[in-house]
Amino acid sequence: MHRYSPVLAAVLGLASLDAKSASLTELLKSVPPPPGDPATAAAWVQNGQIVAPEYTRIKQAIEAERAAIATLAGGAAPAPGTPPPAVSGDAPEVQGAVVGYQAYLAANSDKQEPAAAMAKRTRWIQAAMGQQLKTILDAMKPCPDPCQDATIVAANQPLQQKKQTLAEQELKLWNTLFSDWVKTREPLVSRGDAQIAATGEGARATTAAGKTAVADYRASLLKEVEVTLSLTELSVKRAQAIASGKVDAVSGASKNKPKT
Repeated sequence: MHRYSPVLAAVLGLASLDAKSASLTELLKSVPPPPGDPATAAAWVQNGQIVAPEYTRIKQAIEAERAAIATLAGGAAPAPGTPPPAVSGDAPEVQGAVVGYQAYLAANSDKQEPAAAMAKRTRWIQAAMGQQLKTILDAMKPCPDPCQDATIVAANQPLQQKKQTLAEQELKLWNTLFSDWVKTREPLVSRGDAQIAATGEGARATTAAGKTAVADYRASLLKEVEVTLSLTELSVKRAQAIASGKVDAVSGASKNKPKT
């Protein structure tokens, strides 16, 4: 499988393991799930940025992997999702990886492309929970934050509790989606890992086209990791938006996010 450097293994918190055991599959498995409750989600954020160590570690690891892929591609940014060129004159292992990449793209393009498939699932949750949240938010009496009017605070208290309950329920839905997503995507990443490892991470490629194809394949598998992490990011943003009362009822993390 793809070998990380000891530095990247340390970034992932894998320093206690053999650094050679790390792979893109390990990177996927290192993506932190959504927080389990609104209080934890709030603690993840400072000054509008997610700062939880488990999150920042995986972001650093993704950047390190992206740099390694660019090096393989000759310094140019790889193009995940790009159909690979013919590499009939290249090493058998490289040809095998290209066949594997073609199969991956055939099953994971258009509406099944990872980001598109994820967006369909997240929109469903946002719509299902958003309508309930909108009803609660519309019923709450307006008051500047922090509210100093005891009468309004008392009147809003039952609605605040309902909002808290819905926030907890939504995080449970994000965690369920996360677990199912990783379970579904891990075999794809693991298969690609093995096919890329057989090429010596592209070292056995004898043509520029072969190296590019391997780099693009790795970039597509890295995108699987990034899409998985985007679910965790969205869950935190939604929890923050719900807490502030600025949640978009249907489509986005907050009212400030354009609808798609």
